[in-house]
Amino acid sequence: MKNIYFLVLTFLVCHASVANGLSAYNNCIVTDPTLPTLSNLIVCDNNNDGFSVFDLSFQNIPILAAQSSAANNYSVSYYETLTHATTSSNPIANLNSYYNINPNSQVIYFSIRHVTTNAFIVGQFQIIVNERPFALGPQIYLNCDSDSNPYNGVSEINLAIYSSVILSEQNPSFYSVTYYTTLVNANAGVSPIISETNYVASNGQTIWVRVQNNATGCYALTSVNITIESQPNPIITTVNNVNNICVNFYSNTVIRALTLNSGILNSSSYSFQWYENDTLIVGSNNSTYTVDTSLLSGATRIYTVKVTSNTPLGCQTTSVPFSVLQSGQAHPIENTNGYSIINLSGVQSIVVTISGYGIYEYSLDNGARQNSDIFENVSLGYHTITVWDTQGGLNYSCDPLIIVNVMIETSQIPAPTGLNSQSFAIGSTLTNIALLGQNIQWYASPNNNASPLPLNTVLVDGVTYYATQTVGGIESSARLAVAVQITLGVTTNDVIPLYFSPNPVENLLNLQSNVTLKLVTVYNFIGQKVYENSLNDTHVVIDLSNLPFGNYIAKVRGETAHKVIKIVKR
Repeated sequence: MKNIYFLVLTFLVCHASVANGLSAYNNCIVTDPTLPTLSNLIVCDNNNDGFSVFDLSFQNIPILAAQSSAANNYSVSYYETLTHATTSSNPIANLNSYYNINPNSQVIYFSIRHVTTNAFIVGQFQIIVNERPFALGPQIYLNCDSDSNPYNGVSEINLAIYSSVILSEQNPSFYSVTYYTTLVNANAGVSPIISETNYVASNGQTIWVRVQNNATGCYALTSVNITIESQPNPIITTVNNVNNICVNFYSNTVIRALTLNSGILNSSSYSFQWYENDTLIVGSNNSTYTVDTSLLSGATRIYTVKVTSNTPLGCQTTSVPFSVLQSGQAHPIENTNGYSIINLSGVQSIVVTISGYGIYEYSLDNGARQNSDIFENVSLGYHTITVWDTQGGLNYSCDPLIIVNVMIETSQIPAPTGLNSQSFAIGSTLTNIALLGQNIQWYASPNNNASPLPLNTVLVDGVTYYATQTVGGIESSARLAVAVQITLGVTTNDVIPLYFSPNPVENLLNLQSNVTLKLVTVYNFIGQKVYENSLNDTHVVIDLSNLPFGNYIAKVRGETAHKVIKIVKR
């Protein structure tokens, strides 16, 4: 800062009127006009060359205000030298736009003359050109929106970080830096931004900066131009909010693909990169991506898209993950019609046998949908089964599987075969009864509506039990009645202790016991007697070579009891 010193010299000159015939009087006292004390005129240098324009007429106001009579009684003139002022020669003509002739500071002399008495007085003041500070700029704020709402182009910034850059090498002790939202306020130095360190700025906003010399008040202006680029805001969507693809379970081909949309409208302003399960999908650089491949596992896949702006900032955002389910129309299990029929003694059920990637619901004859794949108490006749995919929601699921002409008819499966009367030791169970058949089930009643008995049910003397067999998923409607006799005094599961081998048998069957064996009778699976031979020994060999392959029941009698066994002929 330049230090400007000035000295005010006051000259009092008395001049008599022409009527007196005198030109001047020395050492006279004049009280009118009056010499006021004037302030210096100070301006700030626009280009710091030490020169500027002044309006000298500005001083007329305090000069004339100091006089004792009306302003029109006086004339005021300004001069560049004292000599000119005292001789009233070469007055300054361009009072309103005077350009100083000496750099930085200059003395201006003025004369106040009473127009009637012609008495005048001379004074002086200084015009001073103060150096104007400089403000380096404009500065640029360029950043991606990174606050809690990165999509609105509004962000909190710290304006104070620009102060040292704007001041450059100017000593911050001598200058103040303030920020304003308008140029008018910055020029006036009013209403500065209070929260410089956490100012909430908007994209495209201009912040005005005032650098002011604390001593002279001279200031310079610059600006901070704000660019806050909104982050891209990708939100993956699909048509109708569908989130599944449909895949053929056996061929693994995609029947219905799914196109994912990034949600970015002006896609030409951005670049895109898609990811599947956090793995880059090579070449997927469009605003949309179509899922048209399948997984053997049928697993759900997670997709995201990273969107980057095509600006120097390259602001980027990765979308929230989007799940794509793999579903598909149900398919009958291979080598099946997609169902099996269970006929439990006249009570028919249908079990749906399908496979697929979906989650399915089932309906019979367009009835209500159910989660279970079993339809119970189905009436005789033709039926239609519909298997609905629910994986993608009912409105946009994969196509349903429709199975028509499902025929329910009376069971043609015969009852199992065996002896209608059998004897057992105390503690024997249903598993000890010898029958020929598949998937034997026991009941306490011949009634078709009876519930099955557990196989570990202990046999009761004199009770008749009823057996069915199930072949190909269909249970026989007919039941074999077996009357049970419990032989008292026998505590093992065998009525007679009997050992037989081999089983299966090819030709010869060995029978051995610790009691004398008297008779052996063999029955086929339809209850016909196919072999009988009398015995009288504890160890016998019977020849079954003439019997065809199949399952048989052999009843072996002792002297006081018998044993029923099941054998297989190969």
